[in-house]
Amino acid sequence: MADTEQTSIDPHNTNNGSSSAPSGVKRFVPLENNPEVMTSLVHKLGLSQSLAFQDVFSIDDPDLLAFVPRPAHALLLVFPCTETYESFRAQEDKDRQEYSGSGPDEEV
Repeated sequence: MADTEQTSIDPHNTNNGSSSAPSGVKRFVPLENNPEVMTSLVHKLGLSQSLAFQDVFSIDDPDLLAFVPRPAHALLLVFPCTETYESFRAQEDKDRQEYSGSGPDEEV
């Protein structure tokens, strides 16, 4: 793996910095899971002001799902990363090549 740079963006701080990850280690920086903070962040990154994050308290209870504004374009799952989960992910990804695609023509 190539050296990567880790950048943490705080939507309430206009002086965001970055720090280098250890050589050969790629990592993702956990972000705040508060809908207002996430919405502010993505608006600053260019997402339409007409879109926003919302808390979803259930994915199978119709009464709780009624609180989710429609249309819903995506679902962002936030869950704790445990050692068991990380071990599973490492095993699952061990034979995969590192993704190196980029640019506007790259598939999502």
